[in-house]
Amino acid sequence: MLKKQVRLFADDERTPPKGWMVARSVKRATIILETRNVIESSLDFWFGLPHQKTGLELVRWMIEKKICPPIVRVHSLGSWDGKRMTRRLKKAFPRKRIFYKPLDKPI
Repeated sequence: MLKKQVRLFADDERTPPKGWMVARSVKRATIILETRNVIESSLDFWFGLPHQKTGLELVRWMIEKKICPPIVRVHSLGSWDGKRMTRRLKKAFPRKRIFYKPLDKPI
């Protein structure tokens, strides 16, 4: 049986676009990526307090598990961190559509 297609919005604060599944932590994002048919994702770098995992740790997990949706947008306003996440994903998944676009407006 095919899993329902979902779009993943991984961010601890921002409101997700209508119809997107939200993950407020890296742990929740990994669960969604492992158990759902994610066709597109939008990822932030910061996930709350300093003791929380970051989007870069999510990217490392995705690379290690070889899990990447066909389309990935890194939307972190921190350009250095966002671009670093984007570079690592592009290197690991060259056939996927991966881009960096800070989210100052809704998707």
